[in-house]
Amino acid sequence: ELIQQAIDNGCVDAYNGMGDFYREGSGGYEEDGNRAIEYFEKAAEGQEPEWIAYAYRSIAAIYQYGREGVEKNPEKAREYYEKAYEIRQSWTTDDLVSVVSMLIQDGNNAEVGEWGKKTLDASLLLADAGNTDAMTTIAWIYQWGHGVEQDGEKALEWYQKAADGGKPSALSSIGMMYNNGWGAEQDYNKAFAYYQKAVDAGYSPALSSIADMYRDGQGVEQDGEKAIEWYQKAADAGDSFALSRIADMYCYGQGVERDGEKAIEWYQKAADAGDSSALSSIASMYSQGRGVEQDGAKAIEWYQKAADAGDPWALESIGDMYRDGEGVEQDGEKAIEWYQKAADAGDVFALSKIANMYGYGIGVKRDLDKANEWYDKYLEKTGQ
Repeated sequence: ELIQQAIDNGCVDAYNGMGDFYREGSGGYEEDGNRAIEYFEKAAEGQEPEWIAYAYRSIAAIYQYGREGVEKNPEKAREYYEKAYEIRQSWTTDDLVSVVSMLIQDGNNAEVGEWGKKTLDASLLLADAGNTDAMTTIAWIYQWGHGVEQDGEKALEWYQKAADGGKPSALSSIGMMYNNGWGAEQDYNKAFAYYQKAVDAGYSPALSSIADMYRDGQGVEQDGEKAIEWYQKAADAGDSFALSRIADMYCYGQGVERDGEKAIEWYQKAADAGDSSALSSIASMYSQGRGVEQDGAKAIEWYQKAADAGDPWALESIGDMYRDGEGVEQDGEKAIEWYQKAADAGDVFALSKIANMYGYGIGVKRDLDKANEWYDKYLEKTGQ
């Protein structure tokens, strides 16, 4: 209300506040990417450079990650990041990393190199002033060789500098390097030690990493009970996905005896904590008869719950069941119906599955014209 009053009184900068509400679906407003962009564009008409840059960066983020009513658009995202730069005449490390990440996803290696060097140059200046975010960015560049020769030792060095400067997430990053062999020789013992240092320094996301190691017996003796204990700590710290990992352990028998009922119990806890994908996991158990008796009707019921909770891929999974005859009688028309529902809910990949059904005659009569028609719809939706 106060922000709206400010707008009514001619305060252009207040448009950013309304844009934030629509972008995040907060302040009593439903998420609406297009309305958010409208408000940010109005904010960009103001006089204060910092607020103008903020508006452009916010629009860039909407196009980068997508929001309700706005599909991902890397080209537009980059355009607005560059507009923010034109206003500030300097790059933030977050913006540069966003551009590099999008280029990596697009497989644009030439520009990854160019922008990687820009990111390194800007980050080195900030790191000299003690900016720990910039230090972790430098480490990331050397770890993966974005615009520079890959150098694991330099990556470790810069992550350690960031950790010494008070950024505990850098300790977890070192742990991941050793755990996965990302730019460093794989060493589970060192990985565990750094995850523990990160936790001791107050970085809660490393709790699940320690749990993973107890679950898999990497760097420590395998211990399912300890894994569950650490996942519970992670969940208590706000990681709803940690509860799903406990469920996975019981579902697949990872470090504990397989137990379908306990798996469902923990998936439900995860769903109650905000992990809607856990509902699809319960559905998958019923559709495949994994840990429980196969029951197609129950699978569809749980997939529908997942879809109602905001998981459009659950609708696609119902389509898969009818396409393959998994837990239900094979029915190509019903499969297409559910794939269309999934696409309408934002899962455009489902359109390509309809195209494949007609293209290969899966559950329906083969029809290349219809296959091309649906594939064109898929390409149109994905901007290809």
